[in-house]
Amino acid sequence: MKLKPESIKNIDVLYWADVMDEYERLLMNRYRKEGLLDRILIMWFADAIAYSNKREEIIQRFLESCYEDKELVIISHSWGTIIALDIIHTFKLTNAILFTIASPLPLYVAKFPSREHLASVFTFEITKPKKWINIYYKEDIFAFPLKDYGAEDYELSSRCLLCKLPVIKRFKSHGEYFQDKRIKEIIAKNI
Repeated sequence: MKLKPESIKNIDVLYWADVMDEYERLLMNRYRKEGLLDRILIMWFADAIAYSNKREEIIQRFLESCYEDKELVIISHSWGTIIALDIIHTFKLTNAILFTIASPLPLYVAKFPSREHLASVFTFEITKPKKWINIYYKEDIFAFPLKDYGAEDYELSSRCLLCKLPVIKRFKSHGEYFQDKRIKEIIAKNI
């Protein structure tokens, strides 16, 4: 099934990355890290720190959009999957269809198991959406299956053409999802 632009109505994008950009730039400049691995690790930790400090701003963006009364299809990638799950849990959005792509949820749970305002979101007692599809590359070091949390998993193999060495593929594949036609097909099939 192909999604045609005329069949999609009322698409809204809830953008949050600008909140994280400042933290990432500060860390990159302060420690002058430029390698791929360094950048990925700094982005991961900067996002975690920024979200714990800027969560209310992101929640406010959601409220201003009045999404809670609409049927939602949420497509999230990487750290955005944590934010999407937090919003679903906070507003009890059981009518949502959630796509998590390259989710690091188990890393987040292991790293921050007792954050007071976030802890309940990342247990097995989270609010589950109407449908939850999780897509991940088995090679992606930051992506995991989430069936234990209630998701339907799609494990794929990365098609990263520049990744001849397995160690490079483990990190590089995390940014390759949006060029993969298989992911678009999985999303179209499940909407």
